[in-house]
Amino acid sequence: MRLSVIPFIKVCTILILSSIVISGCQDPILVGGDLLEDEKINLEVIRDFSISSQTIPGTKVLTRTSGSKTYRLGEANDNVYGKTFADIYMKFGFNTASIPSFALDSNARFDSLVLVLRYDTLATYGKSSDIQSVKVYQLDEVYSSKDSFYSDTKLNYIPVPIYDKTMNISPKDSISIIEHATGKSVKQASQFRLKLDDAFGKSIFTNKDLVVDSIFRNFVKGIYITSRSVTGNPFLYGFDLSSASLGPTIPYNKLIMYYTISDTIKKSYDFQIDNAVINRYDLDYAGSTVSNFINQPLIGDSLAFTQGLGGVKTEIKFNDLDKIKNLLINKAELEINIADIPNVGDMFKNPPQIVLSTKNNKGVYEVIDDIAIPLSAGVSFVPPFGGVLVKNGAGYKYTMNITNHLKKVFRNPDFSSTLYVSVLFEAENPGRVAFYGAKHSQNPIRLNVYYTKN
Repeated sequence: MRLSVIPFIKVCTILILSSIVISGCQDPILVGGDLLEDEKINLEVIRDFSISSQTIPGTKVLTRTSGSKTYRLGEANDNVYGKTFADIYMKFGFNTASIPSFALDSNARFDSLVLVLRYDTLATYGKSSDIQSVKVYQLDEVYSSKDSFYSDTKLNYIPVPIYDKTMNISPKDSISIIEHATGKSVKQASQFRLKLDDAFGKSIFTNKDLVVDSIFRNFVKGIYITSRSVTGNPFLYGFDLSSASLGPTIPYNKLIMYYTISDTIKKSYDFQIDNAVINRYDLDYAGSTVSNFINQPLIGDSLAFTQGLGGVKTEIKFNDLDKIKNLLINKAELEINIADIPNVGDMFKNPPQIVLSTKNNKGVYEVIDDIAIPLSAGVSFVPPFGGVLVKNGAGYKYTMNITNHLKKVFRNPDFSSTLYVSVLFEAENPGRVAFYGAKHSQNPIRLNVYYTKN
């Protein structure tokens, strides 16, 4: 069974490759690892292939899977890739321990309603901190927790914000808050903490019907969060909203109702965040360098682009593979060199890992067999496949093993050899990279095929 490019690799980083299997036939192999010394004696290599490349439009990505962790807010902007905006939809329910008893207590007085989210401190992209205009809106429609949601999801919301402030976002810095129970200032780990509009909070607090979870979910349909730079700096930041971080015993990722009983007893109730969190991405290439390269194969042979979050991809076509279809292929490697693009700067690091996909007969991206086979065998795909950023003289490059991919092409004439380059964990990863194209004068995309001499 082929693995979809979106959720396929959440297990990859914790597995260790345990064996290397080499084959000289056209059957699939577990890895296309280093060649044995005896094999090298009888090997030839072909490098003079006709290859084409170009930048193609991106496609929507599934932003919630069983392994999803990081959800992003903010924007990135520059002259090369244009603008990327990241927004979040989320909704809430009762915690599993209790119902909100304040609704039935006539002595309860509303204090505040606060949204608390845990930063993913490794998810910052662009600047490390920035002044942001953060707004929160009430959703005006109910959405199902069972549906699949993609990065182009657009839900209706009430246009009057229930939070609208300019604030400094610094995901790695601790904060001080006034503790509700004691009234004392206490230091806590870095967190995204928003005191929502009192009128919105009181509409929940005073509604005596909200003692049933389904009624509450219909009343508070959810929220829509946006964050835009005040300074114009590129800054995307993220939250750890994995399933494991949304449990009732976790001290963050909650909507907290603070209240007082009989003017003396300070209490709170934690509404849980529903697992169905949605990231919406809006990528605008208007006026950017990338916009000039999309679907332009003539210039795509000199320069091509790839971007995460459902952004553009690099397409690579092989035009003369027939000349090797009858050879005993031992290994096939694809080399792609990173282009040195001006006006990008050090804020946007090159992705440490890229992956390759094909399209199935329904047009859905699937990782190639050189990734899928080791994963299905319960080992990491990285050692046999590669795709890791490495130094190459004064620049950098990626080298990928595509042996099994080519063998599949030769076994099945209807299977396309065309490859698509993506960043790892595309649905969560805003990383982007520019490549020298297939016909670049100095650093072209290169296919090296090693085969056994007859």
